[in-house]
Amino acid sequence: MLNTGADLSGAYVWPRAEPGMLSLGLKWLALTFRIDDQLDEDDPDGQPGSRSQCIEELCAILHGAPARPSPVAGALHGLWKETRAGRPASWQRVFVADFEAFLRSYALEAELKAAGRIPELPEYLGWRMYSVGMPWLWDLDELRLPLFLPESVRTCEAMSTLRRAGSLHIALVNDVFSAKRESTLGYPYNAVSLTMRAQTCSMQEAVAQVAGLVAGHAHTVSRILERRRPTRWPRCRQQPARCRRGPPHRAGRTTRA
Repeated sequence: MLNTGADLSGAYVWPRAEPGMLSLGLKWLALTFRIDDQLDEDDPDGQPGSRSQCIEELCAILHGAPARPSPVAGALHGLWKETRAGRPASWQRVFVADFEAFLRSYALEAELKAAGRIPELPEYLGWRMYSVGMPWLWDLDELRLPLFLPESVRTCEAMSTLRRAGSLHIALVNDVFSAKRESTLGYPYNAVSLTMRAQTCSMQEAVAQVAGLVAGHAHTVSRILERRRPTRWPRCRQQPARCRRGPPHRAGRTTRA
């Protein structure tokens, strides 16, 4: 676990977080790294049936199901109980949906592997934005704000586009840097490998094409952020006591890319 660098990753993701928020974020990062290892240990061959069962048991915990006797399941149960305390139901629904999409990307990959099917790049990007783990991290980062975002802001087109572009930018950068190693291992679920296969081109040519996608997503993020911000934000419709976030968690200790 020390080799995963969860502490350094957390410091990079939340450079201005208060200690309580940083601690909570590190716990989630460490847990997702452990989930990744646990799935490989419990199911080294990546069988879709057993992997899907493990994933669905973890997803059920996020909906209130008891955790089975397992360090990972117990950790998820405790961490989710800590995280959701005092949080609006609307935020909880969004976080659960994004974290479930992250978990289920493991099952989807196992199903593709078992079927011997290599996806086209657009299909791959559809789940890669979740497998990189950024959407649920965007949700968690909302806890640093003085107010929770209204549902209309979370679901508006600009926010959806911004988060998708940010997630895929990070995912594709990761794919570029891991392309050579994963190609050597015969791991096909990488944007560079999929581009090589579709375009029958060299790795260097595929890297250049993926780098172009990276630049495009960076431009999208920059364009949205440069738009004129409103001079007045709409008032929160909730009562002040519910709008205001409570004090940050004071926890003891703390993605797969």
